[in-house]
Amino acid sequence: MIPEKPKSDVRVGMSLEDYMREANDNPFEIINGERVYKIPPMTLHTRILKAVLFALESYVIHHRLGESFPEMTYILPEKYDSNWVTGSRVPDIVFYTRQRLEDYFNHSPDWDTRPMLIVPDLTIEIISPNESFSQIDVKVTHDLANGVKAVWLIDPTRRKAWVYTPEGDSPVVFGAEGILTKETLLPNFKLELAKIWV
Repeated sequence: MIPEKPKSDVRVGMSLEDYMREANDNPFEIINGERVYKIPPMTLHTRILKAVLFALESYVIHHRLGESFPEMTYILPEKYDSNWVTGSRVPDIVFYTRQRLEDYFNHSPDWDTRPMLIVPDLTIEIISPNESFSQIDVKVTHDLANGVKAVWLIDPTRRKAWVYTPEGDSPVVFGAEGILTKETLLPNFKLELAKIWV
């Protein structure tokens, strides 16, 4: 049963219908109540994204751990109205565990006609040269505050990566030869950074 919505004159966000229509014309995220428009990716960004996605998806499919998706929109619906969007993100790559996906698809009959209504377990962002760390930090904070279990940031220009988790006070930093892991989500998976640089 959906709880009754409290009386209020101010409603943060927008209807799902409006969000889908407007984001289709000019993709954007809603972070902390503000629109953040998506920057078209450059070639290096896309090539790194492809390499990371291939490594991750090959592993999770083979081991039946879940699914990863590029540019998958997830939204934060209002708890009183699933057709009202209070927040949204479109990370470069997301990963969902198999059990969470199965539960979601089994209990959401219209899942195929709307963005994901559950936050990912892992989000991965490939940093573009025209993105500032303050812009990235807002996204990381948003993801972790809303239930994402880990965020990986990969910087192709500096050939570095950062791993953020809700329980960590600061990120773990990896150099060009670093290996990213998350045993609780991806047992025995290793993303070898040396293999993704192009």
